[in-house]
Amino acid sequence: MAPPERTNYFKLVALLVDIACHVLYRYIRENILGTSFSLESFLNLEQEKHKLVHMYETTKCCKCTCLPETTKGKTLLSRKQLLLLYKSDETQQIKKHKKYDGKKVTQICICKYTAVENIDVKILDITLAYYIINKCGKQELGVDNWTFQIREERNKIFHISDIQKMTDDKFERNGKIKWIHHGNS
Repeated sequence: MAPPERTNYFKLVALLVDIACHVLYRYIRENILGTSFSLESFLNLEQEKHKLVHMYETTKCCKCTCLPETTKGKTLLSRKQLLLLYKSDETQQIKKHKKYDGKKVTQICICKYTAVENIDVKILDITLAYYIINKCGKQELGVDNWTFQIREERNKIFHISDIQKMTDDKFERNGKIKWIHHGNS
């Protein structure tokens, strides 16, 4: 039998994986995709693809009128995360869309990115779900706050993953995750 400190830790991990992710998935399905879109068709919308690709690509692209200040120089997603959403097919890249100043690339072509076929929200991690909700969503009041809290709690829990222990006292204090009980307080 596992010691209580280890059990407490895994209870919080299960809460994140089981409940928090399902809340994020449901929000995306109901409030962003609705009945109009599958995740694949949504990701292929030019405006949404542009926002999400620029969370990885920091260079101006063929669809930019100007690179938004919020993404300039900041990689918010890893290539691996981007490739969970999009296939990158170099043959779809339009050569004249890519521009150079000498050897330096000054504009990239994002035409090479297309959403993964039959993609489902269940493949999203908390970070991807967070960005889809907050960058592509309708910017509803308070959404950024509760999605931020989910990410913060996930980070706190996984930063102690090397010890995988949490005392009963700490579990009682931190285990009552604010974002789960927010509506009930």
